[in-house]
Amino acid sequence: MLLFDFDGVLADSLHIYTEICTQAAQNQGYQAELPPNPFAELDKITFEALALQLGLCPSTFTADATLLLKQRRDIAPTFVGMIETLRRLSSETPLGILSASPKAFIQRFIGYHEISEFFSVLLTRDDPGTKAEKIIAIRQQGTYSPLALVGDGVSDISAAASAGISSIGVSWGWQMPEKLQNAGADFIAETPAQIQTFLSYLQT
Repeated sequence: MLLFDFDGVLADSLHIYTEICTQAAQNQGYQAELPPNPFAELDKITFEALALQLGLCPSTFTADATLLLKQRRDIAPTFVGMIETLRRLSSETPLGILSASPKAFIQRFIGYHEISEFFSVLLTRDDPGTKAEKIIAIRQQGTYSPLALVGDGVSDISAAASAGISSIGVSWGWQMPEKLQNAGADFIAETPAQIQTFLSYLQT
């Protein structure tokens, strides 16, 4: 099984998150303007981690941001070439999504882009456990054998390592590929199509 982080890997959703996080911060009286990518330097790409960086209450910020995200009706685009890559990959191995985003937000996206059929597993912030714990749980259930996690954050690279699987960083995500390399990514994909090349290597 090949697992994918969602935001910044499958969904080009940074603008949505920047807008809702700006609003959630303002709800707590935060006056400064958030940068275009407020997640770029975080060790964990989560609402909680961003709130701590901004000096805000993590639980209140997360509750507000999650509610705002659920209220959004716009759908993020996919990255160029990703849908065709998913189509090819799903014919070779089971695919799954492993994300810190709400399940409803992801389901709207995969339904709108008609890619639901490509995924056998969907694990989100609505499911208990860390990303590493969820990967281990998938393995222990015995139906699927996770090979790698495709991610755009150092926390994805760390989760894969903690769970004992490979990591594929992407160059088009929320954190720079050099940051992912320094975190220990096994591969860096410059394009979605390269993910298939790395999968073939892992399967040999």
